[in-house]
Amino acid sequence: NIPEASLQNMKKSLKSNDWGDFRFLELISNILDLNIFIISNDTKKLYITGDPELFIKNRDSILILNTSNIHFDTLGVRTKNGIRTLFDNNEPLIQKLSLKLYKGV
Repeated sequence: NIPEASLQNMKKSLKSNDWGDFRFLELISNILDLNIFIISNDTKKLYITGDPELFIKNRDSILILNTSNIHFDTLGVRTKNGIRTLFDNNEPLIQKLSLKLYKGV
């Protein structure tokens, strides 16, 4: 039985030694109003925090690199003004990632 992805359950999980799983990433995504794309460092596969039809909304996106289902790093793009980690839906990188999700690549 998987507990509901609620703030209360997330707080309980964070106080324990349990791993915060993808349910909590989806909850965080909705609370922050961001699309969160997750790239596995181990398999190079692309994941999102929910169903692509429901998840990908007209909102900004962030990219997360997941290593061994243990460690998460925010990915960014180096620009002349520093590193960008927040991308809008018109960003070519986000459009490519969205297409991959819909095609199941």
